[in-house]
Amino acid sequence: MINADWYPLRYSNNEMTFIQVDPSNYTGGHEMIFERLENNDNHPTISVHYDSIEKLSFRRSVYIMHIAYGGSTLLSRMFAECDGFVSLMEPIIHAMYPNDPKIPQLFTRGFTDNDVAVIKTLPKEMLHFECYNKRNPNDVFVLLHQPLMDFILSCFRDETRLMHATNLACNYINIDPTNLKSNEDKARILIRFWTLQMSKFKEVAHLDNVVCISSIDLFDNPIEVMQTIHAHIGTSLTNDEISTINRKWIVNHSKTGTPYTIEDRINVGLDTYKQHQSLIDQLDIDSIQSRFNLTVK
Repeated sequence: MINADWYPLRYSNNEMTFIQVDPSNYTGGHEMIFERLENNDNHPTISVHYDSIEKLSFRRSVYIMHIAYGGSTLLSRMFAECDGFVSLMEPIIHAMYPNDPKIPQLFTRGFTDNDVAVIKTLPKEMLHFECYNKRNPNDVFVLLHQPLMDFILSCFRDETRLMHATNLACNYINIDPTNLKSNEDKARILIRFWTLQMSKFKEVAHLDNVVCISSIDLFDNPIEVMQTIHAHIGTSLTNDEISTINRKWIVNHSKTGTPYTIEDRINVGLDTYKQHQSLIDQLDIDSIQSRFNLTVK
């Protein structure tokens, strides 16, 4: 199980369940893809006791650290189209055991010795940055951030997203989400989460293996942003990869596959602002934002 063709699907009672997959199965990027393949004759599973899992070295990887709702899924999907990269979206087991001596290495494997894993982390994993940064000296960290206003508007887009966002923020800060009684309570906890994550970003933004990317730049110039990240990795996009990314993802920012263009994103943001304007205008967003500006280097 040295290579990525056996993916760690779940871990409990010291037993790791692996599912056999191939590179094409990683294009969806998310563990849910692999869960759907379970019980399929072409994708057998095996269970291995923790003591029998080989302790591997960390292979060179790219970590996408993000705040949420800022284009990290789009970025991960674009990497899935690039030869030599294995793209993973928020593998839960990786997030649950960041300091384990055996488990995190399993997510840095590729299908060949030269493959680079691209791990889109959960937002809370930024709290373990110092640990991750000791894994392999050639790792690259992409800090994907968005303006506070954009983040708040995205979170308030609908009730389901607002619930998910506030739960995520409460988990990050370790508070009970049931204590949030009003939309103002939720907005202020989201702001607190955003400022904590941005503070962590600012602490490490100066490091040579860190590249800061704005969601605005990602949505406006995705190919240029990908080229910037590739330059930090020491690779480059091919014309075929650019063509594929343009065809499959640039015109569609949706997580679900339904049409959702950058114009749709802007219009939804404007509608959300109009709906919640009285609340948003009292949050002092511009003043808070001014303390956390990051630049691409």
